[in-house]
Amino acid sequence: SFLEVYEAVKRERATVDFQDLLLRTRDVLAKSSAVRRYFQGHFDFILGGEFQDTDPLQIGVAFLLAEDPGGPPTDGWRTVRLLPGKLFLVGDPKQSIYRFRRADIALYQEAKRLILDSGGEVLALDTSFRTVPSVVGFVNELFEDVFVDREVDPDPLPLSAHRQEEGDGAATVALVVPPGRLPEDGSRR
Repeated sequence: SFLEVYEAVKRERATVDFQDLLLRTRDVLAKSSAVRRYFQGHFDFILGGEFQDTDPLQIGVAFLLAEDPGGPPTDGWRTVRLLPGKLFLVGDPKQSIYRFRRADIALYQEAKRLILDSGGEVLALDTSFRTVPSVVGFVNELFEDVFVDREVDPDPLPLSAHRQEEGDGAATVALVVPPGRLPEDGSRR
């Protein structure tokens, strides 16, 4: 009943929240090619960062705005033919933390496939410019054991370190979650 009251208050006050803005933007872009063309003309390039945490509505907006206006009409972002060079996305699925906001690795993978199908390319960044070899080695070894479910986990792309080690190297410590703190079903999620 809270949501019903919340929606009623928004209507009464003629206000929208962030989710409403996303829904309405996606809907008007999907339903009206004239509106879509108008806004496509205002953006030469679309850059999306932290793409691993993007929800389906945000993906829809980005893809619809990056549509090739000379392509066939679309009925949603999954059927968009992208204009080459217009959409640039950066993300690391190993860093996805917004599942509660509908971020989804399967959606991330689907978007990658659609970009490839439109003639785009996926470039893997396999060098860490932030940290040193001792930390990168620890993380690479850890991810080999953590990301094992090929259905839902990202590929454990090993990294190499760009920076040099200083002194004796960085100390790395793994903090283990006590068994009593794990979910009742024993899952990692």
